[in-house]
Amino acid sequence: MRVGSASELGVNGSKVREFYENNWNRRIPIMEQEYYNWNFAQAPLNRGEDHCCVAVDSQGIVLGVMGLNERTFIFRNEKLAAAELTTWIVAPKGQNKGIGPAMLRYLQKRYDVLLGMGITPMAVSIYLRHGFRYLNPVPRYMKVFDLNKVENLAYTDKRTSKIHRYWRQNSVTSQVPYKTIEATDDIIEEVNSTFSSRANCFARGATEMAWRYSRHPTYSYNVKIITNPNESGSLAVLVYRLQDINDGVRIAHILDLFGDLPAMKSAVSFVETELPKLGVDFIDFYSTYGEHQGLFLSCGWFMLGSDSFFNFPHLFNPVELRNPSSNSFVLWGRDGAESLFNFSSCYISKQDCDFDRP
Repeated sequence: MRVGSASELGVNGSKVREFYENNWNRRIPIMEQEYYNWNFAQAPLNRGEDHCCVAVDSQGIVLGVMGLNERTFIFRNEKLAAAELTTWIVAPKGQNKGIGPAMLRYLQKRYDVLLGMGITPMAVSIYLRHGFRYLNPVPRYMKVFDLNKVENLAYTDKRTSKIHRYWRQNSVTSQVPYKTIEATDDIIEEVNSTFSSRANCFARGATEMAWRYSRHPTYSYNVKIITNPNESGSLAVLVYRLQDINDGVRIAHILDLFGDLPAMKSAVSFVETELPKLGVDFIDFYSTYGEHQGLFLSCGWFMLGSDSFFNFPHLFNPVELRNPSSNSFVLWGRDGAESLFNFSSCYISKQDCDFDRP
């Protein structure tokens, strides 16, 4: 058995897609050539090469695949070689033969930081035995504008409407001013540099953002630069997309929010004021970052998984309510575990690991 990247082992992307088709239990976007190429070969640091981790037998037959994007992770102001991991599977005939652990060992020799999302119960133990830490669920915040309109999709109880009414009546978000300016590459680079000086996160520079959002093969995203007019020089990057789901309900998914805290407060004011004008019934945002927890809880957003009186689906194709109504991730780092595993200082959102997948 050999383990390496698809490019190193000469495994064509069509063979990887075929392996997924034969072994994954449902159809997924990376089985399609256009999406696969965007997700892997066209990612900025992949530079046209396929870095998916592949295990093959002596005949070159694929036994296991881990989807992979190379990215820069900024940790304590240092740029580290990192990778996003996705859609890991070992063929039935290769299971219980050490293939999964061999793939992880290969990746740990090659990279300084590894992040994977959507972890299956079967995989958790393997990750933990190789030094990863597991977080389930990823904090998910939700702002509901019309509770009656989403009740058919949500879990609520007799407390929900009373608490929601209190939050609406005592909201301070409308008092925070906001202004939008043009989202230039220079500004995105500035915000990325400033934010990553205090948060451990994947680099979100102009090149990464253009690939992730402007060139996405399926979704259309809105990228905004938000400022707080009362705080000179404050800037934040906000990214969201709109989705229409069952019964005429429209959701706005925030994919990214990073920058100065005053500007992020203004971004919350922006989405709460402007998105209802577009027919949005509720907004959701996944983030591990501690500043976001303080910000969204103080603004009267639900925190799913913590607020037992409200639950809402996180799967929309089709709509499916699960508990927890969020997702999970694993994280590993070669050094500095006590800082890396301080998830309140680590910014991971739906932008990462192609978590916002059709």
